Amino acid sequence: MKKYFFGYLFVRIAKFLAVVIVLIGLAYAIFQFAQASIAAESVQYLPNPTVRQHLDKLLTRFFEAQSLVSDLRTRQN
Repeated sequence: MKKYFFGYLFVRIAKFLAVVIVLIGLAYAIFQFAQASIAAESVQYLPNPTVRQHLDKLLTRFFEAQSLVSDLRTRQN
């Protein structure tokens, strides 16, 4: 039986294209992962001195309020 050349060629090209598409998909996934990791690194938290100063002030006021409440409790007992 004689091989049908165009059918044989079609099957070979289909297999080749399937492999190429899978490789392109893997390369695209790796590229997207690399881009996502770069984007995640770029939005990392950077300490802000102004925010730190406000936090220190708030902590000082909190501890002052806490000591006032404890003083009031000891006076009531």
